[in-house]
Amino acid sequence: MAHLGVNPETLSRYGAVSEETIREMASLVRTKFNTDVAVATSGIAGPGGATPEKPVGTVWIACADHQQIRAKKLQLSKDRLLNIRFASMAALNLLRQAIPE
Repeated sequence: MAHLGVNPETLSRYGAVSEETIREMASLVRTKFNTDVAVATSGIAGPGGATPEKPVGTVWIACADHQQIRAKKLQLSKDRLLNIRFASMAALNLLRQAIPE
């Protein structure tokens, strides 16, 4: 919230690990850094922070370009390092898919 300016109401209503928040984050990254594309991730890597609705391994990724914002929910493992690794790879793959050939 402090670095990107995510709307506090978005965080309050949907939480940090949500489609609404991750879409807003990706859009804000693109705007703040004046880039053609941007990616954002938010998740519960573990071992703590889980809720029944959002267990460990719940991750949202998004990629924003000038036309659209693509968001994807991942349900990964209970292993923190694997979750970070897989979420990073998935976000980069989403970015790759957004780049025109």
